[in-house]
Amino acid sequence: MSKLNLLFLIIASLKAQVGHRTFTFNDPFRTGGFGSGGGPGRQIQTEVYYPSVGQGSNAPIASGVYPIVIVGHGFLMPWSAYQSLWEWLVPAGYIVALPRTEGGIPPSHQDFALDFRVVAHRLISEGQMPSSPFYQRIRPRVAFIGHSMGGGCAILAAQGFDSVNCIVGLAAANTTPSAISAAEGVSVPALMLAGSGDSVTPPSQHQKPIYDALASSCKWYVSLIGGGHCFFADPNATCEFGEASAGSTVTLTRGEQQSLAYRLILPFLNAYLKDSCLGAFLDTVAALSGVLTQSVCSYEPLSVEGEITHPSFTAPNGGAISLSVRGGTPPYQYAWSHGFTGSNPTGLSAGTYTVQVVDAAGCREEKTFVLTLVTGLITVESGVIRLFEVPRSCRWQLFDLRGIQVGEGSISLSESCIFLPPLPSGFYWLQLSEGRRWMIHLP
Repeated sequence: MSKLNLLFLIIASLKAQVGHRTFTFNDPFRTGGFGSGGGPGRQIQTEVYYPSVGQGSNAPIASGVYPIVIVGHGFLMPWSAYQSLWEWLVPAGYIVALPRTEGGIPPSHQDFALDFRVVAHRLISEGQMPSSPFYQRIRPRVAFIGHSMGGGCAILAAQGFDSVNCIVGLAAANTTPSAISAAEGVSVPALMLAGSGDSVTPPSQHQKPIYDALASSCKWYVSLIGGGHCFFADPNATCEFGEASAGSTVTLTRGEQQSLAYRLILPFLNAYLKDSCLGAFLDTVAALSGVLTQSVCSYEPLSVEGEITHPSFTAPNGGAISLSVRGGTPPYQYAWSHGFTGSNPTGLSAGTYTVQVVDAAGCREEKTFVLTLVTGLITVESGVIRLFEVPRSCRWQLFDLRGIQVGEGSISLSESCIFLPPLPSGFYWLQLSEGRRWMIHLP
């Protein structure tokens, strides 16, 4: 079973442990919103799902510290249309918050974007208040995820906002004010997902221009071939009527589209909210079929190479390995199969040595080296050459420097000497039929 499939099974087995609480946050400097009880000003009722000890509303939060993912809904779509998303993320160790504002006509994109910010700040504060059920359970790392209108609003919210660490857009729509223009002021890592068959927010007019405008040093645009607009969410009649009317050309099923999306989203969030290995996300992008990808990122994946010095007959413990480690996130840790914990082991005998290199983000690379005992040659007087560690019975040939053969014979495993014909002193090439060749000097 692959590690990825094992991860899917573990997440599936934990789905029952999802707690739910309703918060109403307020912004005293604005009006409107949705909900009540949060205080004066704009009400921002937010449904929050989190890893819990038991199942259901107001269940105690599970032991641990969890980053925050804020999910913005699409136009005329309810927060509940993203259940499959929170049921995927919560068991993986995330708190998922869904603000319920701006569900009417016309929605205020700017207000919805500002609601993202309020929810982020207030949830971080919940982790710092002893009276909160989330006290000491929140890691102050935040992702904005938005579908359609919510995707564009996530860009608006991230512009100049220091408390967001990454963004995911699901068929993100351009907004008023323009998310395309706002993207020029967004520098956090971003993953923009699009469906190639989406005619509601055609990628060439919405997601791709947003991606192109982003100032992020690491950003990815992934087109799901045959994907649509509504299948990033759960079934919703309003969205699907709009998609049918727009003439979208969708060939994926909802399950196929969500599977592709979630397999990308989780390792992306792990990298930027949990300081996990970005290489795991890059490997997923590279291995995933049914997608077209464009990216900009200066990150170099972790790689391990090494130069070998083999032991010899005269120095049976003279082997060494000099590692060359590149990429990833320094510093690195080393674990060798023979117990060494440095980068360049010495004093090695013939054998197989494996090293696992782990970087500061948890990326791992493994490399195996095979050291062999190099055959030694000793020239002696009276035209005799002694060989050590002859691998098998073989033929030998001796050539002068002009390439003229001046001697030949055979060596058996029971013998280790070559008796040469009388030859003038000088340099010669000795070659064995099993492939090895040396330059020797006869006195």
